[in-house]
Amino acid sequence: MAVDGDWTHVKRKSRRNAPSPPKTATTTHLPPDTFAPRTTGVLRPPEALRTDYDRIHPQWLESPAHQALIKLVDDHAKGLRISKVVCLGIGTFDPDDGAWEAKRAAYVQLCALSTLISQLPKYNEDSVECIFQEPIFTVSDKSFLAALGYRVVASPTAYELIDDATLLFAVHLYRPIYAAALKSSLPAIFVGTGWDVWDTVTMEKSSDLENMKKMDKTYTRHAFPQDTASTAFSSTSIYFKPPPESTSPDARRSSLEASPNNNTDKPAQESSCKDITSKKNGAAHVPAALSADRAKARDETKIPDECADDKVGDGMPDEAEGPRLQGTTVKDKPNKEQDTPSEE
Repeated sequence: MAVDGDWTHVKRKSRRNAPSPPKTATTTHLPPDTFAPRTTGVLRPPEALRTDYDRIHPQWLESPAHQALIKLVDDHAKGLRISKVVCLGIGTFDPDDGAWEAKRAAYVQLCALSTLISQLPKYNEDSVECIFQEPIFTVSDKSFLAALGYRVVASPTAYELIDDATLLFAVHLYRPIYAAALKSSLPAIFVGTGWDVWDTVTMEKSSDLENMKKMDKTYTRHAFPQDTASTAFSSTSIYFKPPPESTSPDARRSSLEASPNNNTDKPAQESSCKDITSKKNGAAHVPAALSADRAKARDETKIPDECADDKVGDGMPDEAEGPRLQGTTVKDKPNKEQDTPSEE
């Protein structure tokens, strides 16, 4: 401020703020520091969550995406051995804001997972364990899933359970979650954001997703069938490991028929969840989440007596079309993941 005779001159200060530092490619897809179940609002009871699921599940069964998913599994899962299913970061079925779009996406993903599980007995003789890991699950979420026959574990337990006989279902997760999930072993089937997406957004050299890159080179990859009413599977791929030549379906079936130790009289293995092959008094008991899928699958495909052995985010990139991607390229953005390896 300066005085000039009877006048006082005031110098204006610039309102322009200092420029913000540019965001790097990695800061846009890092998870929050912590995840925890919500502690505010009224929790809906498990019965209410089941009512929502029972309303959405029949819609899924009649959708083109359901039929397309069954065909993908029938075409590519033969010869693969699956002993467990691990689902990471599916999200809560009872968000604090009650947003229906977010809830529907979680339910649709659960419906698709139940379809995948219902098809596995076609190619596997053993029981299949179904495991969920989601740090923001509420008590109602856990009870709801338990009633469907699934098991919930605390993070980071599920990472250590993933092996080459796992179906890994991990949709719309953060990059560090995929790195932790794929660190030790590559699964037999993988559902999630593929390497083609991460390869286009990584500005610096990083080896955290080397296993995903390896999987992209050696597995077959397909666009996951889309739910037209939601973004539940935007930018999502499904990978299938090539079956070993020595354990082709025909060769395995012949071996089983010729073996004197055929497992006809072998008691069913006990699973920590009520899986689709558990038996009682000689009759198979199917979890409620899978009964409709199994009934529909029986109408479409006859299961042989003996079968071969055979898982909307801010700052996430659009999917780039991969050179080996079969099916429609998806342009939507992946959602935020609700899981983090920082809890390890």
